[in-house]
Amino acid sequence: MLMLEQLAVATAEVKSLLGNRKIADQEIHDSLWHYDLDSSKAAKYLSDKYDKAQKKAAAAAKPSPAQQQKSKGMSSLLEARSQQSQSQSQSTGPDQRVSKLAALAKARSNQTNVSPLSSSSPATESPRISKLDALAKSRAQKGPDNALPTRTQSSNGSSSLEKLSRLSSGAGSSGANLAKLSKSSSPAPNSALSKLAQFRKQRQEQQATQQVAATPDDSSTDEPQTPPPPETAIDFDIPVHYPPIYTSASSDFGSLLWSGSKNLNLGSKVTNTVFLPTDSSQIRNAFKKPSPDDVVLNAQSQGGFAATASSKKQDPVSKVEKGVESLKIGSSNKPVAQNNLKINVDQEIKKADLKPSINFVVIGHVDAGKSTLMGRLLYDTGAVDPKTMQKYEKESKLTGKGSFALAWVLDQTEEERRRGVTMDICISQFETTEAKFTIVDAPGHKDFVPNMIAGSSQADFAVLVVDAATGAFESGFSLDGQTKEHAVLVRSLGVDAIIVAVNKLDTVDWAEARFQEIEVQLTEFLKKVGFKTEQISFVPTSGLLGTNVVKDSAEKGLGWYKGPTLLRQLELSHQLFKPKDHNLKLRLIIADVFKAENSSDLTISGRIDTGNVQVGEKVYLAPSGKVATVKRITRNAQADNWAIAGDNVSLQMSDIDKDDVIVGDVVCSLDAPVKSAQKFSCRLVVFDVSRPITIGARFIAHRGRTNAPCKVSKLVSTLDKATGQVVKSRPRHLTSGQTAVVEITLESRAIPMELFKNSKELGRIVLRKEGTTIAAGVVDDISS
Repeated sequence: MLMLEQLAVATAEVKSLLGNRKIADQEIHDSLWHYDLDSSKAAKYLSDKYDKAQKKAAAAAKPSPAQQQKSKGMSSLLEARSQQSQSQSQSTGPDQRVSKLAALAKARSNQTNVSPLSSSSPATESPRISKLDALAKSRAQKGPDNALPTRTQSSNGSSSLEKLSRLSSGAGSSGANLAKLSKSSSPAPNSALSKLAQFRKQRQEQQATQQVAATPDDSSTDEPQTPPPPETAIDFDIPVHYPPIYTSASSDFGSLLWSGSKNLNLGSKVTNTVFLPTDSSQIRNAFKKPSPDDVVLNAQSQGGFAATASSKKQDPVSKVEKGVESLKIGSSNKPVAQNNLKINVDQEIKKADLKPSINFVVIGHVDAGKSTLMGRLLYDTGAVDPKTMQKYEKESKLTGKGSFALAWVLDQTEEERRRGVTMDICISQFETTEAKFTIVDAPGHKDFVPNMIAGSSQADFAVLVVDAATGAFESGFSLDGQTKEHAVLVRSLGVDAIIVAVNKLDTVDWAEARFQEIEVQLTEFLKKVGFKTEQISFVPTSGLLGTNVVKDSAEKGLGWYKGPTLLRQLELSHQLFKPKDHNLKLRLIIADVFKAENSSDLTISGRIDTGNVQVGEKVYLAPSGKVATVKRITRNAQADNWAIAGDNVSLQMSDIDKDDVIVGDVVCSLDAPVKSAQKFSCRLVVFDVSRPITIGARFIAHRGRTNAPCKVSKLVSTLDKATGQVVKSRPRHLTSGQTAVVEITLESRAIPMELFKNSKELGRIVLRKEGTTIAAGVVDDISS
């Protein structure tokens, strides 16, 4: 409340200093936050910003000199054109505006033929009648049977327009009119249309001759056959010169089609001959050498990219016989590519003097303070710089969630920050003098348990965070809470050690009795699910205050606690584990798939479970069966040429597409690929179930980050928990707390899987249904 009052007072002072400047309250608040409620600095910044914006707007509204000159020139040009059009309209009437084409026709008509009507009355000129109307009028007076008078004065040079008008108004047939026009007209000697008409006439005569020759003699027909009237040439007075028509020599196919046609001469035939600057010997020897493609293929085959082709030809029968002989039932198609490794990893490890890489998963009920506690751990160890932390504090206060600033270090998405809960796995790293740690912050809400399973599959140990507030611990530890289920899941996924962080103990005044109460209840439960006493530890903390997280506590109320801080307990826990073997075959479960910026190559990330990998190595991807080449390695957030078991890596690979790989697939050695299982046998431990498990029961099978629908296809036997001996063969059902051998069949697709004795990460299975964990177990056998 005090802060809001100060903000209101500072806002009023800034408004008084700004005067008439209209600035939004939100902008004033932001400036005050930036200058720590200093009203004078905020007012000066806002006034300068406002004045600059006003000057810029005024400058933008004023036109430039070039624009003024351009608009002035355009206006003068438009005014001049307007005056010119007005003067033309005044001097020339509407009846005198004749187009150029009409004027040209009128001039030609006056030169070639003077109308008697126009010469008879020069003084008073009557409206001119078109020649077509005059001709129609004269013919109507003479009668319908009268033909057009034969024109005798052809030398007068009558225009072609007059000829066309007479031709169109005649009562006779069009053929007769054309014939008359052809007789009365003498075509220009150089007219291309006349030549075309003569050519058409000759062609029609040839076709008529062929028809007569092809028609058999008929003695009964004595009527003479009249040839068709020849087409006449029309002279339009304007000579048009067309280029001569040339055709190329016929191809073999065209000659075959037109071999029966005679007299097919459309124009002059010209053979398109192209002379090349070469001789015949070069052309004959051009294809005796290998082509560029053959040269490339030969070079690749010599370099080991392809097999050398055999020089001897094999007949098809021998090829089929060899193919049949090579077929074997149960044989696996292993990649034919081979590696040429250049780095001695053992020597590199000795030179590097590496710190151990430790992964731990943070689990617990929702709102237990997991993200806040881990944010405090990262901030106090220097993994988060103070400037970033100040940014989170400011942003969280603006949203009314000032206590969530530390949680925002891990909760990066907008929805997580808005809801105040972790929804997906968040991975962060920090380093101490003894080891490199990777935090896998898992969601605590029951709707996101599959994400929690995915994160726990890569953890060496777990940090269970519980809320010490009155009633909060009991809520998470109940049947509907996630404290119990998370502990069961991490134990089922192979986590052997667990650290219990009793968080928010400051809310109960650091009461030792409350701490001991929680310790007793959880120790009993954790031992029941499989954790050993020496692998369970309890640490009192307060993530919000930072008490007993990284630094030794100076809190007076915590004087009764003599144990280590949370960070020190993490360093002690990694000493309980043996380092992963980097000399085994490569196994890496893919946690993410993406394409790096400015690169078309695919990048996958995850933790190497066993083996090692180096740049240039070819790896096998299961279950797609694709072979990829490692081009770049980022190991523990640093670029390197190699990586070993336990390292969190990003591998940039070529020869692979994004559609060929998904999260949960396995990157493995080229000579030892992981098999994909559709049906397998496993030893299950049944948890608290409301109904018995029978044959045909359907669940969701989780193997690390991969899950698939499945069904129980066979109940093999029930086992004794202590000795592992068979108690009953082929039971009808399984109930809570029983251990049994069960055959599982995946219904949608096969997933990469190995026996538990060979790979603990790829040999564990968890069965869930309707948001509840039903059973968990290990794989004993995989059906081929």
